[in-house]
Amino acid sequence: MILTTAGWALFTVFVLTVIGGLLPLQPRNLAWSQNISRLIVDAGSLALVGLCLVRYGSYLRSLDLPSRESLATSLRNAGRRSSASASSTRPAQSSPASSSGNLLSRLVARIFSGSARSGSRRDPFAVDQHVKDKLALERNKLWVRRMAIAGALGMLLLAPLQVVIFIRGAAALDLEFTKATLQQRQQFEQLETALRDAPAERLRQGWLQLKRLDPASAPATLPAPAAQLDDLIAEANRNRDSSLQSLRSQASGARFALGRDSLRVLLASLVYGWAFWAFFRRA
Repeated sequence: MILTTAGWALFTVFVLTVIGGLLPLQPRNLAWSQNISRLIVDAGSLALVGLCLVRYGSYLRSLDLPSRESLATSLRNAGRRSSASASSTRPAQSSPASSSGNLLSRLVARIFSGSARSGSRRDPFAVDQHVKDKLALERNKLWVRRMAIAGALGMLLLAPLQVVIFIRGAAALDLEFTKATLQQRQQFEQLETALRDAPAERLRQGWLQLKRLDPASAPATLPAPAAQLDDLIAEANRNRDSSLQSLRSQASGARFALGRDSLRVLLASLVYGWAFWAFFRRA
């Protein structure tokens, strides 16, 4: 009884955890789909262990109950004993001389036949209780099988969902990378246009900051404004390339993390689905 209660408690905790993760429903949100998939896989062991405890507890209880065949056999034997006792107590036709001699034996037979009948009257109540316990165990086993097949179907449906999540996630990452790249290029074009339109004094100040020179101690002869402009644009190009490389690295890392997480959930859901299916067939 303790194992059965603990098993159903674990399964209930699993159900409540999944329901809590589902709310609020956001099926179009990619992050919500990823979180609920990870939650189901991480909490799936609660359901599997809970059903195992329930089934094992029912098995232990079934060991204390006689089988249906033994119950029917005991009932038939009790009926036969009562009928045999009743037939033995029927008054037989005998001579008057032997009737007085058999009086004591008839009295003893009546006493024992009465006790046998009373015992046979008590047997049906015990048999009914055993049958009720047996039906309760069968009902419990049926619910375990239902929950097992539901878990198997749910886990097997969760596996192809990971492919969809990965495709949607990769497309979203590519879109974000494209937007960030376009934004970097637009910023570079704006900077290049501002540098080309800047006066010579602004170019000189920018070039000195680029070379990390103090304007007070700057050399008297500086490169021409066109050369200063080329140096500033080249530095802007290097910064843009570095930013794009950093964006590519971030996008690759995010794509790898998405694929790794989707693969983990997919494999775990397949393993759980196989375990629930095997449990359903053997429960």
